[in-house]
Amino acid sequence: MAPPAGLPSVTFPLSPLFAVSLGGALTSGAAASIYYRGGVSRGDNLRWEINGTAGDIVLTSSNGNFQVADLTLSGGRGDDTTVQPLTVSDSYFADVPRDLAGPAHNVAQLYAQNARDLAEHTSLVPDFRHALHRHRFIDTVNRAASTGVRQLVPAGGVTA
Repeated sequence: MAPPAGLPSVTFPLSPLFAVSLGGALTSGAAASIYYRGGVSRGDNLRWEINGTAGDIVLTSSNGNFQVADLTLSGGRGDDTTVQPLTVSDSYFADVPRDLAGPAHNVAQLYAQNARDLAEHTSLVPDFRHALHRHRFIDTVNRAASTGVRQLVPAGGVTA
Protein backbone atom coordinates (compact mmCIF):
# COMPACT_ATOMS: atom_id res chain seq x y z
CA MET A 1 0.00 0.00 0.00
CA ALA A 2 1.41 3.40 -0.95
CA PRO A 3 1.82 6.09 1.71
CA PRO A 4 -0.37 9.21 1.56
CA ALA A 5 0.74 11.85 -0.95
CA GLY A 6 3.79 13.78 0.19
CA LEU A 7 4.99 11.16 2.68
CA PRO A 8 8.06 9.03 1.97
CA SER A 9 7.78 5.27 1.59
CA VAL A 10 9.77 3.50 4.31
CA THR A 11 10.43 -0.23 4.47
CA PHE A 12 11.41 -1.97 7.70
CA PRO A 13 12.90 -5.45 7.48
CA LEU A 14 10.96 -8.08 9.42
CA SER A 15 13.06 -9.18 12.38
CA PRO A 16 12.63 -11.15 15.60
CA LEU A 17 11.86 -7.83 17.30
CA PHE A 18 8.49 -7.89 15.53
CA ALA A 19 7.50 -11.34 16.79
CA VAL A 20 6.68 -12.98 20.12
CA SER A 21 6.33 -16.72 20.65
CA LEU A 22 4.99 -18.18 23.90
CA GLY A 23 4.47 -21.77 24.91
CA GLY A 24 3.27 -23.42 28.06
CA ALA A 25 0.83 -25.72 29.78
CA LEU A 26 -2.57 -24.70 31.10
CA THR A 27 -3.67 -25.76 34.58
CA SER A 28 -5.75 -28.49 32.87
CA GLY A 29 -2.53 -29.91 31.43
CA ALA A 30 -3.37 -28.88 27.85
CA ALA A 31 -0.53 -27.45 25.80
CA ALA A 32 -0.87 -23.85 24.61
CA SER A 33 1.25 -21.84 22.21
CA ILE A 34 0.94 -18.33 20.82
CA TYR A 35 2.83 -16.68 17.99
CA TYR A 36 2.24 -12.97 17.49
CA ARG A 37 4.00 -10.96 14.82
CA GLY A 38 3.92 -7.49 13.38
CA GLY A 39 3.69 -6.62 9.73
CA VAL A 40 1.19 -7.74 7.13
CA SER A 41 0.76 -11.22 5.68
CA ARG A 42 -0.53 -12.17 2.26
CA GLY A 43 -2.56 -14.82 4.07
CA ASP A 44 -4.63 -14.49 7.24
CA ASN A 45 -3.36 -11.60 9.34
CA LEU A 46 -5.15 -13.11 12.31
CA ARG A 47 -5.49 -16.83 12.86
CA TRP A 48 -6.48 -18.31 16.19
CA GLU A 49 -6.89 -22.06 16.35
CA ILE A 50 -8.20 -24.09 19.24
CA ASN A 51 -7.63 -27.79 18.61
CA GLY A 52 -9.25 -30.29 20.96
CA THR A 53 -10.03 -33.95 21.11
CA ALA A 54 -13.66 -33.33 20.06
CA GLY A 55 -13.02 -30.76 17.33
CA ASP A 56 -11.36 -27.59 16.12
CA ILE A 57 -12.35 -23.92 16.14
CA VAL A 58 -10.58 -21.39 13.89
CA LEU A 59 -10.98 -17.62 14.05
CA THR A 60 -9.52 -15.65 11.12
CA SER A 61 -9.40 -12.15 9.70
CA SER A 62 -7.57 -10.25 7.01
CA ASN A 63 -6.96 -7.57 9.66
CA GLY A 64 -4.47 -8.54 12.37
CA ASN A 65 -5.87 -6.12 14.96
CA PHE A 66 -8.25 -8.39 16.85
CA GLN A 67 -10.03 -5.48 18.53
CA VAL A 68 -11.18 -3.91 15.24
CA ALA A 69 -11.25 -6.92 12.92
CA ASP A 70 -14.24 -8.39 11.15
CA LEU A 71 -13.85 -12.01 12.20
CA THR A 72 -14.70 -15.30 10.51
CA LEU A 73 -15.44 -18.27 12.78
CA SER A 74 -15.06 -21.81 11.44
CA GLY A 75 -15.22 -25.20 13.08
CA GLY A 76 -15.20 -28.92 12.58
CA ARG A 77 -15.70 -32.04 14.69
CA GLY A 78 -16.28 -35.74 14.47
CA ASP A 79 -15.65 -37.09 10.97
CA ASP A 80 -15.16 -33.60 9.42
CA THR A 81 -11.94 -33.37 7.43
CA THR A 82 -11.91 -29.56 7.24
CA VAL A 83 -13.36 -26.66 9.18
CA GLN A 84 -16.43 -24.91 7.76
CA PRO A 85 -17.79 -21.41 8.47
CA LEU A 86 -20.03 -21.28 11.54
CA THR A 87 -23.03 -19.00 11.94
CA VAL A 88 -22.80 -16.70 14.95
CA SER A 89 -26.11 -16.49 16.82
CA ASP A 90 -28.09 -13.26 16.38
CA SER A 91 -28.20 -13.03 20.19
CA TYR A 92 -24.61 -11.73 20.07
CA PHE A 93 -25.81 -8.81 17.96
CA ALA A 94 -28.97 -8.00 19.92
CA ASP A 95 -27.89 -4.49 20.97
CA VAL A 96 -25.98 -3.50 17.82
CA PRO A 97 -27.08 -3.42 14.17
CA ARG A 98 -25.54 -6.42 12.45
CA ASP A 99 -24.72 -4.44 9.31
CA LEU A 100 -22.10 -2.34 11.13
CA ALA A 101 -18.57 -3.53 10.33
CA GLY A 102 -15.02 -3.09 11.58
CA PRO A 103 -14.22 -0.54 14.28
CA ALA A 104 -17.75 0.96 14.29
CA HIS A 105 -19.25 -2.45 15.12
CA ASN A 106 -16.72 -3.22 17.82
CA VAL A 107 -17.02 0.19 19.50
CA ALA A 108 -20.82 -0.13 19.44
CA GLN A 109 -20.53 -3.59 21.04
CA LEU A 110 -18.29 -2.16 23.80
CA TYR A 111 -20.75 0.66 24.52
CA ALA A 112 -23.67 -1.79 24.62
CA GLN A 113 -21.77 -4.15 26.95
CA ASN A 114 -20.74 -1.22 29.14
CA ALA A 115 -24.42 -0.26 29.48
CA ARG A 116 -25.24 -3.87 30.46
CA ASP A 117 -22.33 -3.90 32.95
CA LEU A 118 -23.68 -0.74 34.62
CA ALA A 119 -27.25 -2.05 34.68
CA GLU A 120 -26.37 -5.59 35.79
CA HIS A 121 -23.39 -4.78 38.06
CA THR A 122 -21.06 -6.97 35.99
CA SER A 123 -17.56 -6.24 34.66
CA LEU A 124 -17.20 -7.74 31.19
CA VAL A 125 -15.91 -4.63 29.37
CA PRO A 126 -12.14 -4.30 29.75
CA ASP A 127 -11.22 -1.81 32.45
CA PHE A 128 -8.16 -0.79 34.46
CA ARG A 129 -8.01 -4.20 36.20
CA HIS A 130 -7.89 -5.94 32.82
CA ALA A 131 -5.12 -3.58 31.66
CA LEU A 132 -3.14 -4.15 34.87
CA HIS A 133 -3.47 -7.92 34.46
CA ARG A 134 -2.22 -7.71 30.85
CA HIS A 135 0.73 -5.52 31.78
CA ARG A 136 1.72 -7.85 34.61
CA PHE A 137 1.51 -10.78 32.22
CA ILE A 138 3.72 -8.95 29.70
CA ASP A 139 6.21 -8.26 32.51
CA THR A 140 6.23 -11.99 33.30
CA VAL A 141 6.92 -12.81 29.62
CA ASN A 142 9.72 -10.23 29.56
CA ARG A 143 11.22 -11.71 32.73
CA ALA A 144 11.21 -15.18 31.16
CA ALA A 145 12.84 -13.81 27.99
CA SER A 146 15.54 -11.85 29.80
CA THR A 147 16.44 -14.53 32.37
CA GLY A 148 15.90 -17.64 30.27
CA VAL A 149 13.99 -19.08 33.22
CA ARG A 150 10.48 -20.47 32.85
CA GLN A 151 7.95 -18.40 34.75
CA LEU A 152 4.86 -19.79 36.43
CA VAL A 153 1.62 -17.84 36.13
CA PRO A 154 -0.97 -18.63 38.83
CA ALA A 155 -4.26 -20.10 37.61
CA GLY A 156 -6.06 -16.90 38.65
CA GLY A 157 -3.67 -14.77 36.59
CA VAL A 158 -0.68 -12.61 37.33
CA THR A 159 -1.20 -10.72 40.57
CA ALA A 160 2.27 -9.52 41.54
